[in-house]
Amino acid sequence: MHTKTKKHTTTTIEEKTGLRLTNENDVNKRWSEHYKDLYNHKLKHDSNILDNSNNNNNNREHGDTPILQKEVEETINTLMFNKNQQALMEMKEG
Repeated sequence: MHTKTKKHTTTTIEEKTGLRLTNENDVNKRWSEHYKDLYNHKLKHDSNILDNSNNNNNNREHGDTPILQKEVEETINTLMFNKNQQALMEMKEG
């Protein structure tokens, strides 16, 4: 049996000035503006942070060796495998 998913929409949103927008076009434009600002935000970085981490002999919190790319890849693959297994179990139960 297929159940219809309810679509949630935002009917109001505040403008940067605090004015509440209710017109659908204005709401959509404001959300668009919000995400443009969010994703186009210029990050300030401090290159000294990377230099300091290299000067610390790459010590881990619980060890003396740096984290290897292979370890990261293995962890990601394990997480993806576990998520796929969970999805299969849910499909069998449902």
